[in-house]
Amino acid sequence: MIIEKSLEEVWTWKEAVYNDIKDMTVEEQLRYFEEKSNSFLHLQGYKKKILSSKIYQLEKVN
Repeated sequence: MIIEKSLEEVWTWKEAVYNDIKDMTVEEQLRYFEEKSNSFLHLQGYKKKILSSKIYQLEKVN
């Protein structure tokens, strides 16, 4: 059976995330994903503009 490289990368990423969060509480997991998503947005040139509690808009950073 041939396994695509991209599928192997997804499995590796999924396992890494699981290992990162397996011993965390739900609150810690939420914080983990919030930090990871903020890092990703920053790399893509965006930031969150908070509109109200748990509601935000993406803004392009100049």
